[in-house]
Amino acid sequence: MQVIGNVPALLTQQAANEPSESLVSKAARVSSEGGVVQWVNKLEKTHPCGMTLDALGQGVSCVAISGDGRLFVCGGLDCSVKVYLAATGKEVQSFVGHASAVSCCCFVGTSRLCTASQDGQMSLWDLTQGHRIAVLQGHQRRVSGVAAEESGKILVSVGWDTRMYVWNGVTGKQISMTSVTSCPISCVSFHPEGQRVVIGCWDSTLQVWDTFNKKRMRVMRGHSTSVRAAAYSRSGRHIASASLDGEVKLWAVRSGTAVGQFVGHSLPINQLCFTPDDAHLVTVANDWQVKVRSQCGKETLRVEGRERDGVCV
Repeated sequence: MQVIGNVPALLTQQAANEPSESLVSKAARVSSEGGVVQWVNKLEKTHPCGMTLDALGQGVSCVAISGDGRLFVCGGLDCSVKVYLAATGKEVQSFVGHASAVSCCCFVGTSRLCTASQDGQMSLWDLTQGHRIAVLQGHQRRVSGVAAEESGKILVSVGWDTRMYVWNGVTGKQISMTSVTSCPISCVSFHPEGQRVVIGCWDSTLQVWDTFNKKRMRVMRGHSTSVRAAAYSRSGRHIASASLDGEVKLWAVRSGTAVGQFVGHSLPINQLCFTPDDAHLVTVANDWQVKVRSQCGKETLRVEGRERDGVCV
């Protein structure tokens, strides 16, 4: 924008190289009377990003969508927590209380929100009344993952201190603490039916735990680098995991064996999730790309961006 401000004539050039059938491109080509350079390899379709939010402070470190799809929340490097309407992008709530950058967040049922920060502190917020219900203390290092089972009664957190905490999702009271591994933990995801969770660890393994009985049910090995993200499919039949080297694996829950492997991102993957119908897997990475794949591994959509301080919805 600064370049266009200094050389206004470039505005017509930029407009002419929008998709050929767009109104701005047609108008620019008519007004310039052929005096613009048209790119041969320009994008001939509109950007699939439907909304961009820019006023998000120092940057966004995490995002979560409510179970009903009505709201989404962003946690910031400036310690802020902001809640938006998914349909319009309008900010409806903001919470202040963390002293360190927000590292992860999740909705807890339909009326509560959990956020965690790099200093190990967690907060449980009431979305209806707009206040903090409780400060959840226990982790000694960065909280790297939080997840709630569907009803919102149980909340699980994991962190770099190698611990997994189970909390009451209504009151914030600690239920149990388990030291599950000898290395830091990166992520956690609840099975759709609750009680079981999968965690991803720095030692490249995935572990499935029974949170009620505090029992490890399975260890899955196959990644060659640290596991950065993991998620259960909506049916509970599969687990998807992503590692530091950009590799994505698909696992059969019943047998614990890898049934698929995808590559494509050039830098570490930060998060992944299944679509509600389980037909596709969405991955986001440090290479500024969002990729949508079918479960057979075929890439069906790629979104590329360079907007470091915005969130696309």
